[in-house]
Amino acid sequence: MTKEETISAQGDLRVASGLKFSSALENLPKPGLGLGLQQSLLGAANFGVADGLNDAEIFEAIRAAIPNGGREVSDKEINDAIAKAKTGVRKPRNACSGEKFCYNIDGEKAFSHIGNAPATEEDLISLSPVKIPTDSSLQCRMLLESLYAQDDIIYIGK
Repeated sequence: MTKEETISAQGDLRVASGLKFSSALENLPKPGLGLGLQQSLLGAANFGVADGLNDAEIFEAIRAAIPNGGREVSDKEINDAIAKAKTGVRKPRNACSGEKFCYNIDGEKAFSHIGNAPATEEDLISLSPVKIPTDSSLQCRMLLESLYAQDDIIYIGK
């Protein structure tokens, strides 16, 4: 089994869609050594949930990836991490649910509207579903509002 594959509850092989999930599985620390296994289990479960895997797929992938260590990791620990991950995963920003800016980011579709005609910056701006303000301070605000939720905390140093 490669690092990007998980075994589903039915035993069939499925390629996990997210490389972050695979990476999180690869980097699980040995249990019982105080290296942060609980946090790593939650991180892996978060990526599994975000990738749309079901509980059994996430469980089996995590169980198979836990390295031998100083203690046995219980099924309850893994299931608790999955349950917690399911309560904290947000919908993608472009999942249109009353957010201020709601659009589908599909580059191929956008460029198919432009076609092969030469396009200027103004042409592209006029075709954009999101109207970008000319005031640079409003551009910054718009960028931050589209990247982060209102309750996100952003650390910028010092």
